[in-house]
Amino acid sequence: PEILKIGRKAEAGCEFIQTQVVYDLDRTIEFLTGIRKYKVPILLGIFPMKSYGIAKGFDTFVPGVSVPKEILAKWKSVKKDVTDKKQKKELYDQYNYELFKPFVSELRKKNLIDGIHCMAVHYPRIFPKLKDIIGG
Repeated sequence: PEILKIGRKAEAGCEFIQTQVVYDLDRTIEFLTGIRKYKVPILLGIFPMKSYGIAKGFDTFVPGVSVPKEILAKWKSVKKDVTDKKQKKELYDQYNYELFKPFVSELRKKNLIDGIHCMAVHYPRIFPKLKDIIGG
């Protein structure tokens, strides 16, 4: 149903498509492959998660967004096992990089995206760390 909705928007003349926040590579590849036929530029929506609470919130409360269990477990381990605030921040930053670097690289390699929309709400320190990912 979502692919058909996007098709109608493309036929109506939309200039680009921006995805919802995504965390599951296989589902994203399947979806993007389905909409690529409309020949409209695609911006991939990513939202780096600066805490386990944010990751859990996306998975639980945001319709259409699913955070894979292994990602939730990794973020939860930081919350549970790391007490030093600075180290906690550094680990979340590192894990976001480790999540999005191969994710975006694979989509670019398959020519499924034309750009990135990085939504790092109250998380500006992540931009320099993700620069090589979001900049192409």
